[in-house]
Amino acid sequence: MYWLNALDCLSILLSQTPAPSAAVPLPTQQIELFTQQIEFLQDANSRMATSFGQFVTLINAIVVVIGVFIGILGFRTRQEIKQSLDEMVRHEVNKQIAQTVQAKVDEIDRVVQREALVGQTRVAYLLLNPSVDPVPDEYQLLKARGFQMAVLPYDRDRRFPDAHVIVLDLINTTLPAERQDELITAVSEKISAMRPHPAVLVIYVKGHRDVITNLPKERYYIPVNGRVALVGAVTDAAQVAYALRKPAL
Repeated sequence: MYWLNALDCLSILLSQTPAPSAAVPLPTQQIELFTQQIEFLQDANSRMATSFGQFVTLINAIVVVIGVFIGILGFRTRQEIKQSLDEMVRHEVNKQIAQTVQAKVDEIDRVVQREALVGQTRVAYLLLNPSVDPVPDEYQLLKARGFQMAVLPYDRDRRFPDAHVIVLDLINTTLPAERQDELITAVSEKISAMRPHPAVLVIYVKGHRDVITNLPKERYYIPVNGRVALVGAVTDAAQVAYALRKPAL
């Protein structure tokens, strides 16, 4: 913005007024008019300069106040953001630690419960011909694992004892495959008739057998074909047997 001063205005007025000849003096009225115009323009220029200065001072004061306010607000905002972030970090760290600790506690609890269940599980190891077949190494492995082991000579006319798991060993035997299939069917039927709770059958056998696939779905059995897998299968069978008996506890 540009402001006109008195001299500029006088120059404009003089440029718009025809210049008198050097020989003719200006009338007194015209001189007084020029003098009044100059005084008016000087006074207006002074007032405008004063007003503009006051306006600038007011704007500067407002800017300072706004700056101070923004500075205070910004400081408070940064403090609040930092505090909020610290709280979020602490909350997340505590949450992660609590979850990790709880997961470890749950894992230890499962291990303890599983080991306690192993020591309470009665396992009957079915021998088809105990007078000829010695107690196999798998029996000793299961006993070392902590199960309550008992040898069960097979007798088609005898009821099975109240065991949680029954292992039918068809690997450590010389019986032909057809006879083994018949035993799988017969043993599973006898187990399903056990009262009050049927045992879980673990079939220790080589290869795939259609007779196992065709067993009724409501019977509980686990086929397995290796020593290490046998130990794990009996452990899993113990948990199934516990779940079957738990509602009656």
